[in-house]
Amino acid sequence: MNYIKFLNYLRSFDKELFEVTSKEQKEFLSTMKEPVDDIDRSFNQFRGRHFFYHTLKEIAAEIISFFALPVYVLYCLILYVFKPKQTQSYQAVGDFYKFEEIIPNTLRHEFDINNNVWNKGRMLSGSDVLLLIKIFFRHPVPCFVFKTAIKLSYYKYIIYCYSPKAIIVHNEASYAGSILTKYCNDLGIEHVNVMHGEKLFYLGNVYFRYNRCYVWGEHYKQMFLSLKAEATQFRIEISESFNVDVENNFRKEYYSDYKYYLQIYDEAQLKSIIESLNFIVKNGQIYKFRPHPRFSNIKLLEELVDKSIIEYPKDVPILESIASTKHVIGSYTTVLNQAYYANIDVIFDDVTYKDTFDKLGDLNYIFAKEDTNKLSQYVK
Repeated sequence: MNYIKFLNYLRSFDKELFEVTSKEQKEFLSTMKEPVDDIDRSFNQFRGRHFFYHTLKEIAAEIISFFALPVYVLYCLILYVFKPKQTQSYQAVGDFYKFEEIIPNTLRHEFDINNNVWNKGRMLSGSDVLLLIKIFFRHPVPCFVFKTAIKLSYYKYIIYCYSPKAIIVHNEASYAGSILTKYCNDLGIEHVNVMHGEKLFYLGNVYFRYNRCYVWGEHYKQMFLSLKAEATQFRIEISESFNVDVENNFRKEYYSDYKYYLQIYDEAQLKSIIESLNFIVKNGQIYKFRPHPRFSNIKLLEELVDKSIIEYPKDVPILESIASTKHVIGSYTTVLNQAYYANIDVIFDDVTYKDTFDKLGDLNYIFAKEDTNKLSQYVK
């Protein structure tokens, strides 16, 4: 059994986010010391992430990291000795290859962002090693320092080869983020984070700091502040992927009164979902299912419903899909946000996912609130 398979096996014993209440997380958060600097911020975030890890996994990761860290550092030092020639410089380097649409327009207009050179190489200089030694003496936890060294080596390569004025990521859950912000700033580089995907109250996001952090709305800013993220970094702006132009994206051939945006499900859950939508047919209206391209079991869906009411993601662009319905139904999915900002009716499925709805409410999910339209209100 190799290292990755072993850690995946141990991961099966980890605590899932839904298994831990916000109260338990807040109690653990209260035990953390206020950070003196960005090293402490990153270490607190490391502790928050590892709150969910099983003890055996922690021990295995620390033992492996203890031996891997010096080998990795030496390897990156050798790469630095034989470093490539500096090539073309870019205003900004981003980590958004093939999903550039999530970048806010403010950043698009401010920087010419290259998303094609991310993680093309790695290296560490002598001064970088001194920084890692400083981190280790402050917090002698091999796994923390090893993971930080990996991230630092990628940033070193980007900065040396492309001389960017800004590095733009979607990585608020990375516990190396605060350290990398200080690292970039010392070199005159801005470190910017962009929210990507739905967020819940999660200890893995505590204390982070970037120069700017773009979030979708005040709700997310306040949630991150409750997790003690640095206060001045936040900017509220939705990305292009949320600007659903209903008029221009509407397609009659894709229309249905209701669309259910599926995520992960088993057979019992899917049958429950199908049954809960009977009210639509009884009202003389139509609905379609749109499975997730990666997470949904499409074969199972095809066994239980007619293919004519399945909207395949490969055939229908997501913006045209959302624009071509009046009601969007789902559970924990970003599509609900996209529909909400397009002024399309949002319905949370609290019938099949009642327990999930209650747990999401505890974790501060934006649509798990009393005033949210719920499927149970429609099902008779």
